[in-house]
Amino acid sequence: MRFSRNLSILTASALILSLGQEMWFGFAPEYLRALGAGVIALGLFSSLQDFFEAIYHYPGGLLNDRFGVRWALVLANLAAALGYFIYLISPHFTVVFLGLPFVMAWPAFVLPSTIDLLGESLPLKDRPAGFALQAVITKIPGLIAPLAGGVLISLLGNVELGVRVGLGLTLLAGLFTILLQSMGYQPSPARRQIA
Repeated sequence: MRFSRNLSILTASALILSLGQEMWFGFAPEYLRALGAGVIALGLFSSLQDFFEAIYHYPGGLLNDRFGVRWALVLANLAAALGYFIYLISPHFTVVFLGLPFVMAWPAFVLPSTIDLLGESLPLKDRPAGFALQAVITKIPGLIAPLAGGVLISLLGNVELGVRVGLGLTLLAGLFTILLQSMGYQPSPARRQIA
């Protein structure tokens, strides 16, 4: 089984962005508490994450079909970068809620794009193994980055500052993946004929 260039770029983008995001994501409740959130706000934040991820899969698929993987993911990445920036500069937990719809665009748009690219690049018999391998690869950041985030927060001695540094790193990772995606994806033969 050999991944296409587009699938390799998608995988690299997901790994890079997830490494940044997973560095602070597990500490988001502590960050929100540091910004004044109570337990109801924490519960609402978690519920809204699932809500946005669920409703974004469909528009993510539509954008992918209409404009292709490249532009759907660049748009999702730009939205996520805006959300990370809002998180980063938030003086109060209520402002963090404004960034949530933007941040959740990336994870929701990745799924339709992954399905599209796996279907396009792998023969039918290799697709189940391709999905499994992709799922394993995308879990790697969750094994490494939270520990790195914990070490960072421990070294800085402050959860709020540690999360803000993690957010800054995620924002840089997001900007790098936008560059990687905008320059790297190749149109599929079918989309070339339509254009």
